[in-house]
Amino acid sequence: MKKMYWMFTALLFVFQANFVFAGMPDLKLPFSGGESWRISCAYQEDSNGACKTHRPDQIDEYALDFNWGNQSYSDCGKSIVAVAKGTVAYAGWYNGYGWTVDIDHNDNYTTRYAHLQSTSVISGDNVTQGQEIGKCGSSGGDWSCHLHFVLYHNNWSTPPEPMSGYTGFVHDGGPYLSDNYFNLTHFTFPSHSSQGWIYGFDTQTISQTQTDLNTWMIAVNGSNPGIVSPSFASGINTDQFKTLKFSARVDGSGSSSPGYIWIKDSAGNWNHGVYFGSVPRDYSYHGYTVNLAGAFSNLDISQISIELTENGGYEHWIFDWVKLISSYYHWNFTDSQLGWTIRQHCQFADFFDNTFWRIEPTGKQPQIVSPYLENISSDYI
Repeated sequence: MKKMYWMFTALLFVFQANFVFAGMPDLKLPFSGGESWRISCAYQEDSNGACKTHRPDQIDEYALDFNWGNQSYSDCGKSIVAVAKGTVAYAGWYNGYGWTVDIDHNDNYTTRYAHLQSTSVISGDNVTQGQEIGKCGSSGGDWSCHLHFVLYHNNWSTPPEPMSGYTGFVHDGGPYLSDNYFNLTHFTFPSHSSQGWIYGFDTQTISQTQTDLNTWMIAVNGSNPGIVSPSFASGINTDQFKTLKFSARVDGSGSSSPGYIWIKDSAGNWNHGVYFGSVPRDYSYHGYTVNLAGAFSNLDISQISIELTENGGYEHWIFDWVKLISSYYHWNFTDSQLGWTIRQHCQFADFFDNTFWRIEPTGKQPQIVSPYLENISSDYI
């Protein structure tokens, strides 16, 4: 009897699993496709200038934020369509989401289309796959136009795959699942994404018209322009991260200009500057190395600002990569995580006795990621 019971349980499990799979809607892209688009971070920048992502403890963990062009207001009015047939469960204003359309599909699946400019359907409408349900907008928050799309199953978000025209979760050029970009120490600007870097003084948004892949371009016009990094993980300082390297070019006219790095400490003080050399305006990429440890001793690094030129007319800066390099090959996690970050399916816990960093897994395949290391070899491990 016991063997029969377990066999029955196994068969029931298989039946349920297949039933759920059979009920999964056949998803298409929520727009016509055929043009350049990308996934960006979820909620733009927070008060500290950091790029927020959908964390594992959020109901919208697997949401996708679709953007076109340069993630600007020019995307307002783009047609948004139903990814599968269904019945409109809600169409209207939803706090936090702005103008929103929710569509019920089979087997307790629901799709949400948020931050719309307007809706084209009403509650109770039956819609077909590919039918317009609204226009792309920026409602519900202070951000540029994009589509916040979520597939829910039993009222909790689930990865919207397979989706025809979109495979492989990519979140602003990196692995999608809850990647904390604001804690990275190595930036490659995939698909022209900023990876959480923001515009500082005397800089402005510009379309990513450069032909170089995996670069980020900004427009500069003023006396003290600069870009500002995301916030770094706790425990990063100039004794541990002694070197900053980056590659960039200046597309402008005039003579070379002095370049500076500015560091924001844990108290919010930006008055830590270091000159790193002359920056030519010659439309060519140059590599720069900044000795942070030589300029500052044991200074906390909360954020970094890069200032390539001073008193420039209208010109373009294009960044190829930025590396904040750790000199450690052993971490004791005393009082902080020392630059290591959560990648996916983990959440922060407390420190215990100031001797180790504790995290708690929240799902399958939990991962943490080391800070950027350079020239590490088997001599150290």
